[in-house]
Amino acid sequence: MRLAQSSVDRRAVGQLERLLGVLARRQGDLAGAGDHLRRAREASEAAGAADEMARVLNTQGQLEAQLGRHGAASIAYREALAWAQRAPRDPALELAIRLNLAELQLDAERFLEVDEELRRAEQVAIAGNLTRRLAQVYILMGRLRGRQQDETGFVFFEQAIELCKTVERAAATEGQVYLEYGLFRERLGQREEARAYLERAREIFDSVGEALERERVDAELRKLSA
Repeated sequence: MRLAQSSVDRRAVGQLERLLGVLARRQGDLAGAGDHLRRAREASEAAGAADEMARVLNTQGQLEAQLGRHGAASIAYREALAWAQRAPRDPALELAIRLNLAELQLDAERFLEVDEELRRAEQVAIAGNLTRRLAQVYILMGRLRGRQQDETGFVFFEQAIELCKTVERAAATEGQVYLEYGLFRERLGQREEARAYLERAREIFDSVGEALERERVDAELRKLSA
């Protein structure tokens, strides 16, 4: 950061402030994260860096969602998409924003909007050959069907599993698929199937050292046993 500031590299300053904001948010310092993101936005806008502005606003949306301010989060994500469209085409960036927006809408039970957003995200992932991200799209599609008590959602989880098999180093994503698949089965009252998928997720997270995700799976298994 000191080097970027001394060379008056506003784009680099904006990027570094954003990354410091990401770090602060993950450490639970939400006020500090907000300060970093404000400075990141100022620097990125001054530099005319549309792609970096999109990333800053995407992170701002995540922060707002974490603070429970869903309206502000939605505005940030939509502004991020607008900036992404001004930048050189970056399917991965657009997809990351759309997935965050869809998850926000899912939390608010705006199911029709979720479905529309995920269909757009699916098109972006396929066109950009973003296989791992496409698996994440299908995870959210499956979660959506589960919230709607629609058993056909299993199709999306099966598609996601097959996709993970085609991508190198996708074990963590595959573990996430099995975790969400287990929660989907549990929501439908299929407890034995839910347990089997959750136990598979635990095995995968163990194999890749994903301690936090392993703890989440253990918590869900304890609920099933209660």
